[in-house]
Amino acid sequence: MGLNFTGYDPFMILFTVFIVWGFIRQVRMPERNGFAFGFAAVSLLVFGLVDVLMVMNWFDVLDSFSAWIFGA
Repeated sequence: MGLNFTGYDPFMILFTVFIVWGFIRQVRMPERNGFAFGFAAVSLLVFGLVDVLMVMNWFDVLDSFSAWIFGA
């Protein structure tokens, strides 16, 4: 049992931080660009889910979670 950390993981976290920053900027805008707002929201949901799965993989919880979801 150990950390399943890869070199790509910090980039995923960094991209998620940039998406959060862009989403917050869109929320604060008095006149929103609907496409940018929707794109940022969907991207934030996808990257947030991937980040959760990535952290679960770090701690070897992902295998038991996927077996619970998909039945093994």
